[in-house]
Amino acid sequence: MFFPTLLFLLTSFASFTFLSLLSAAPRQIHLPGFVLIGGLFPIHESSRNASGSSLCGRIKADQGVQRMVSMLYALEQINKNHRILPGVQLGAQILDTCSVETHALEQSLQFIQSVCAEGEQQQQYSYSEKLLLPNFDINQNKMMKTRKIAAVIGAASSQIPMVSYSSTGVELSEKPRFAYFSRVVPPDNLQAKAMAHLIAALGWNYVHAIVDTGSYGERGMDSFRAAATDLNICIDGDVHKISRRWTDEQYE
Repeated sequence: MFFPTLLFLLTSFASFTFLSLLSAAPRQIHLPGFVLIGGLFPIHESSRNASGSSLCGRIKADQGVQRMVSMLYALEQINKNHRILPGVQLGAQILDTCSVETHALEQSLQFIQSVCAEGEQQQQYSYSEKLLLPNFDINQNKMMKTRKIAAVIGAASSQIPMVSYSSTGVELSEKPRFAYFSRVVPPDNLQAKAMAHLIAALGWNYVHAIVDTGSYGERGMDSFRAAATDLNICIDGDVHKISRRWTDEQYE
């Protein structure tokens, strides 16, 4: 039996069991297969209880559930078309990050542990093929949620590939550190250059900036400032920082 592992931040469709996140059991979808693809999705929004601890909140239909279903659908279509991967059935283990950094990291570790446990069970049988598992040393292995996960899954020391559909942090392009991390979107520095060139094409030479607090917004602003300087575009020194968690009153 052949079980290489891949942590794939994407989505799909097939018959599955969804364990409730509100129960003690972990929320996950598990589909058996020869190749196990892991998926981490923000199925729920983050929330906090009275003591300030992070909890799983409301369902995120657009950014969470739809992406998960997209992954399941993609796997179903690949498995139905025997010309794509003849003789190979793709499986999946999909976990909910609840839009919380620490929970996302915990779920990525759970994915690795479950794969290792499955490998130990396989070794009890006399298969001619061996279960292929990467070496993993968490001691050799922070900022954005994805960077924390990439430090475990996509790091050079783990040898577990990770593909992200939305992570744009520039630091994730450091291949010596994140040798097994890849993405399908451009990093922030390229987005910043595109924004600066668009402003120049419009004939503007002075702009105001509003930045989201945190690594994503502030590092993106650094990249935009550098790109704007190269094109002689001035940025108002009073850069406004806002938070995604602000209320309507705070925005006003």
